[in-house]
Amino acid sequence: MLKFLRKYKAIIMVVGGSLLMVVFLLPQAASQFGQFDPTTQTVARYGGKKVTGGMLYASNRERGIVKAIVPALFDEQLQVLPGDDHHWYLLTKEAERAGLVGGPSDSTVVEEWGKQYEALWEVQRKYPGYVNDQTLMPQLLSNELGLAGDRVANRRASLRASGQTEQSIGNAMAKAAGIKRLLERYDISGMVSKPEAIDLASRVHDVVIVQAGIFGVESAEEFITKPTEEEMVEHFEAYKETRAAEDLLGIGYMRPMALRLEWMTVSRSAVEAGLTLDPIEVNKYWRQARAENPDLYPADFAAARERVEVALRRQKAQEAMDAVDQVVRREVQDARRGLASDGIFKVLGEDWAERRADLFDIATVVDTELASRFGVGGAMPEVTQSDGVFRSYPELQQLGGVGSAQYLLGGTNEQPFISILMNARELGGDERLGIQEGLLYGPGYLGGPNGNRVYVRILETRKESPPGSMLEVRERVLEDIRLVRSMAYYDEHQAEIVEVMGVEHTQQLLQPITKGVEWVGVEVTRDQVVRSQFGARQLEARLNTEDFRDAIHRVIERWDTKARPEILYHPAERTIGLVMNEARGLVVAQIRTRRPMTLEQYRESGNTVQQIAGNLFVRERQDSPFTFERLQERLDYVVIGGDDDESESAEEGAVDEEVAAAEDDSAG
Repeated sequence: MLKFLRKYKAIIMVVGGSLLMVVFLLPQAASQFGQFDPTTQTVARYGGKKVTGGMLYASNRERGIVKAIVPALFDEQLQVLPGDDHHWYLLTKEAERAGLVGGPSDSTVVEEWGKQYEALWEVQRKYPGYVNDQTLMPQLLSNELGLAGDRVANRRASLRASGQTEQSIGNAMAKAAGIKRLLERYDISGMVSKPEAIDLASRVHDVVIVQAGIFGVESAEEFITKPTEEEMVEHFEAYKETRAAEDLLGIGYMRPMALRLEWMTVSRSAVEAGLTLDPIEVNKYWRQARAENPDLYPADFAAARERVEVALRRQKAQEAMDAVDQVVRREVQDARRGLASDGIFKVLGEDWAERRADLFDIATVVDTELASRFGVGGAMPEVTQSDGVFRSYPELQQLGGVGSAQYLLGGTNEQPFISILMNARELGGDERLGIQEGLLYGPGYLGGPNGNRVYVRILETRKESPPGSMLEVRERVLEDIRLVRSMAYYDEHQAEIVEVMGVEHTQQLLQPITKGVEWVGVEVTRDQVVRSQFGARQLEARLNTEDFRDAIHRVIERWDTKARPEILYHPAERTIGLVMNEARGLVVAQIRTRRPMTLEQYRESGNTVQQIAGNLFVRERQDSPFTFERLQERLDYVVIGGDDDESESAEEGAVDEEVAAAEDDSAG
């Protein structure tokens, strides 16, 4: 051993000295390492106070929570201005300073906003051809609101499952609500002078009564030529990949997403009517009901019998309908047994069309079950098989039974079943719903008191696509060419038609040359055109354009406001004409009279004036006081770089106490 030490003494001394040096330096290195904590380092100064990395991290985490739960609201409203973590932090501070940040209960408010924006997003994505359809859009939005609500609830539940507390989520959503309120308050904060207030109030209360004639294709039919076959093909090729909603005249042949379906309907009323009641069971039901509640039925069975039978029949029918559900589920499960899974979906083989459960066979099994267990006769389920036609969402809604079927999504939220079917995997819909071609779904519950059951199968899906040939849309092509040519005719002859229509008693004198003209009485303000129909006022979408409203008001601007125009001015002076895409023709409008704003209307229009002023201000503003640069300048906010000498710990100066407290809360 000594010989070994003597031989390697020099090496041992060098290595040992190095180890001693390392051991000597370790405490100092460890101390220095402990001093570097990114959460306590100063990353910015806010009005002279330090903002630490931990504060910014907490703010960014809140921002992430909001984006995770309500992404549509975040992108459409809250993300319009914020560019990074510093920006979001400053916006929350401004909202807090303005007293616009509430408590955790703001979560409900923000989630409601989020559902509305998400529903609009989904409608625009799924049904781009119907976004301008004022009749259908409310229904589409209503359908999507429920689905959006489920998605928002699921995202919140996922955050909770990942470890976020209710308090941290509530605090984040409260900050988001504060920022949105801040932006909205600024948008409507513009002050107006008295002349401006009078002008803005008159936009609503100055009313012009107008009689308008809409000259469409029929009125120009004898003046336009019919298209040749070659012209029809050329027109089709030009528009076959255009969505109708994207064209000014609504011309376009791109086919929307569509489905081919088959379904089976079990009628609740037929089941109830087909029940055979046992007299002994009826009497027993009456006695039990009387025992539980003596006032429910009369003491005399004969007097109570009719009411008792109705109640028992209703109860038995419900039991029978529940049994139908069990039968169908059993048949569906038998058909799916042995199929491989692809996540929540099933892998259907090429022979699936032959293997799947036939609806007529299922209907027979259901009929047998109803007869054997409940004595029901004459309630054979109705099967509707596909007629080979693909149907889009609006067309599916028109189908009897299945078109109005509702589905309990998640067991609690009723949704139109058609809107769920449009989420089929093959259409690129929400895959979490597990909808795919070939499988039978149900039960769906029809809206209303009838309680029918509907079981639906998607036979085939069709994505948005152009028609295979002109023959598929031949009639539409013909009508559209007639429309284009009639519009060209009106462009050329507008002046002479308007001149003729400016004659007294025009409608009576010119019946032969006004064939097909639709006459509409409307009230025109500077912001809208409405008509009264059956006691209800509704927007006249065909005439409600800025060009039409401005044309009417340009005519009356030079008139004496105290005089009645129908007395003072000749019809030719009160008549205008416009070729309008929205009306799909020439509109000849004659001003009948006007109703200027009254003093009482002006005095009561304070809120209306402020709202209009705010909307105009938002539309016209070029800059915002809430961009990061403007906030940074106004709030004296200085971002400190990573190499800056001002990286001292948070204990060495004043720290923003509010943010520090928020950080402590969210950490807890």
